[in-house]
Amino acid sequence: MYCAGASKDLDRCERAIAAVRAMGHEVTFDWCAHARAHGGDANKGSADVLSEAARLCLSGAMRADFVWLLVPPIDKPTAGAWWEAAAADAHGVTIIASDPDGPMQACLFLFMPSVRRFDSDADALAVLAEMARAA
Repeated sequence: MYCAGASKDLDRCERAIAAVRAMGHEVTFDWCAHARAHGGDANKGSADVLSEAARLCLSGAMRADFVWLLVPPIDKPTAGAWWEAAAADAHGVTIIASDPDGPMQACLFLFMPSVRRFDSDADALAVLAEMARAA
């Protein structure tokens, strides 16, 4: 699995990654750990670091069995998560999207028929737990 989320919401993304790992899902690329290893901001660093991170993120999203898109709150917008989800969708990867608590950063791609949408991270986690048990 690949977790797509806002770098400004790093704690939420780390909790999601930890939860799915604990269920037994393989994470194709942990961009949060990569960001922490490079100063804690996924969008800062040398051109080489950023280029490699972008390549690893997109590759991780496209290779995953599913992408969990943590829809960002309006006060923590993202661009990268939308790129990752779109790349994954173009490669036939299942997108599971969970809304934040409170107002979200809206994107028309959330309403594509291929996106499985949930009202909360907890609702998405319940489905991901069922997927892990079935695997």
